[in-house]
Amino acid sequence: MKLTPAQFSHIYSALQAAERDQEAGERRRHARIDIQDAVNVVDVASGKTYGAITRDICFTGVSLLQSSSPLPGTQLIVALRHRKNQPYRVRCAVLNVRELAEGLYCVGCIFIAPEGGTAASPATATAKPAAPATPAATPAPAPATPAPTAPKATA
Repeated sequence: MKLTPAQFSHIYSALQAAERDQEAGERRRHARIDIQDAVNVVDVASGKTYGAITRDICFTGVSLLQSSSPLPGTQLIVALRHRKNQPYRVRCAVLNVRELAEGLYCVGCIFIAPEGGTAASPATATAKPAAPATPAATPAPAPATPAPTAPKATA
């Protein structure tokens, strides 16, 4: 089947209008760059690693296309393409999730902090940083029991 020019024109106009309506409702502080690239994602809580596709990126976050639907607040580690095939790993928090089609979700994430290392892996994603050694964190020694004393003589 081939669409007639009139059918195509009507469909295209409707899609453009929907896109304009969506853009008008957005409250972005930074311009985003539409870019599609395959990335590895690690769900920090479960340690599950899966693939996704970037939809767009800006200075403060990234939008992903993926087959799972994480809850808002979920922390993910996304391995973005960087230099010399060594991905830049960044911890993100899920802000919103929209179902685009059955089994396909658009996941909006905000960057939290860079992650150490270069490859996304569950072992490093779930590791918690060691607490700094502080005097308050070190348990105090148990108090010494007083030595028995002899009763005082009275005169």
